[in-house]
Amino acid sequence: MLPAISSALALTSTQAGSLVTWTMLGAVVGGLIFGTMSDHLGRIRVLTWTILIFAVFTGLCALARGYWDLVAYRTVAGIGLGGEFGIGMALAAEAWPASKRARATSYVMLGWHAGVLLAAFVTAILLPVIGWRGMFLLGILPAIVAFFVRRTLHEPEIFVEKHATRGSTRLACW
Repeated sequence: MLPAISSALALTSTQAGSLVTWTMLGAVVGGLIFGTMSDHLGRIRVLTWTILIFAVFTGLCALARGYWDLVAYRTVAGIGLGGEFGIGMALAAEAWPASKRARATSYVMLGWHAGVLLAAFVTAILLPVIGWRGMFLLGILPAIVAFFVRRTLHEPEIFVEKHATRGSTRLACW
């Protein structure tokens, strides 16, 4: 999508190239912030927040009118992305038996790569039809996933037991 975005927003090659960097910087920050939050407030709750942040700010990219607002949207979307990935790894590790945790976290990583590959194929098909703004609007769809994540997943037993021994009541609130 970068050539289409660059053309529409008259981005220099440096500006265009930096968009990925800003997203990844956001992901680092998101991993640090939301990883810590999920240790205290619960994996599922914080995962839901990160999915919503990623989805909403990816969708907002469709409204970008220039470099700096696109940077802001991509950075905040990256913050959500970084939180999602780290919490997903923690959930996989805590939900699977100890003897299969390496396999579980490998599946999370494989899922990440498969998703990126699928997105590349979908982009090649849909970009000529709906344009780059339409592609970013599709990024809102994970917000629907957040609803189902919140309703269907439960905290892993290992996490609940750990917090029960601390006498933590923070998991009970939304």
